[in-house]
Amino acid sequence: METHSCETLHVVAGSYDGHLVGYQGAPPSSELSPAFAFGAHAGCVRHLAVAGPHLVSASTDNTVGVHHLRKKRTYGNLTQEDGGRAVNCVAFFATTHLLVGTDDGDISVWRTTDWECLLRMKQHRAPVNHLSIHPSGKLALSVAADSKLML
Repeated sequence: METHSCETLHVVAGSYDGHLVGYQGAPPSSELSPAFAFGAHAGCVRHLAVAGPHLVSASTDNTVGVHHLRKKRTYGNLTQEDGGRAVNCVAFFATTHLLVGTDDGDISVWRTTDWECLLRMKQHRAPVNHLSIHPSGKLALSVAADSKLML
């Protein structure tokens, strides 16, 4: 017989005015209690992703917010060297790398140990709407408003 430890369940929502609100609970209970609420961005929160203890939030203020779920603390915001454009989507590969898709069609790869931008690619001619990473980490798909799916 296998036994599994119950982990805390987190439910996080982003708002149009840049706030993040989090609730937590322990399965199998369906009750959630407030965990945090704070202003994370100067613009609209467009997308959220979680890997391990990290929560990242994509925003129209051209930044990716980096937060620690367990410590309920914000580390800061990631920005491109040139300021970039609105960030539409974020996706983790395991807990080691983060992919970010922006309004100008760029996809960037960030290392999560030191939050350094390793690579920035101009893949699309329109805003990137979604990213999906293969479990091996060797491939990723991007979908954009230019009606293209790129590998």
